[in-house]
Amino acid sequence: MTALLGACASAFGGVGRVLRRQKSQLSSTAAPLEAYAELKQQLKEVARLQEIEGILSYDEQVFLAEGSMASRAAQKETLAGVIHDKRTGAAMRAAVDAVRGLEFDDRQVAANVRDAVAAFDKEARKSKELAEREARLESECFVAWKSSREASDFEAFGSSLATMFALKAEVAAATRPELSGVEPYDGALDAFERGMTSARLDSIFAETKAGLAPLLAKGSVLWP
Repeated sequence: MTALLGACASAFGGVGRVLRRQKSQLSSTAAPLEAYAELKQQLKEVARLQEIEGILSYDEQVFLAEGSMASRAAQKETLAGVIHDKRTGAAMRAAVDAVRGLEFDDRQVAANVRDAVAAFDKEARKSKELAEREARLESECFVAWKSSREASDFEAFGSSLATMFALKAEVAAATRPELSGVEPYDGALDAFERGMTSARLDSIFAETKAGLAPLLAKGSVLWP
């Protein structure tokens, strides 16, 4: 009887250890997913604000009356500050830090986390003042470009373009210092075509030119 009771106790103890191990495994799986869910919520709130920004920009370029442009630039400047605060604030930082370094079996989730962490790190290097100034200048440069285009006076746009280039170089240096140290354009380019460099573009354009130039020359002969 004693032996039988000991065997039962041992068996129940083994079952208990299995159940505790399974519970621990479920807990360790749930924690990263809960952290990812919070990150998604933070990113959704940022996306909604950016959608508002997109509506303002579309309206500015398509419908907005000339006399309202200055007001729209101020609106976009303020909104850019709000978005920057949301993208880099304490809640977003906590959400990003909670998933930083975690591994996810789902490749889409892993990619989302990787991109969210990288985007946060870049945006956090930019000051709120720089984000606001960038938004305002983009609106002001659009107005200047529109006026120059209507007057066919593109030299008048030169000063605005130079100012925008300088600001974009400042943004690239702040957000992507590892790329902008040697070639400032690489940092700006990475914001739109990740991993692309100016050297690679030079190679692509040179190859494109080599193929197009004879074709264009032949076309000018056939269709003068």
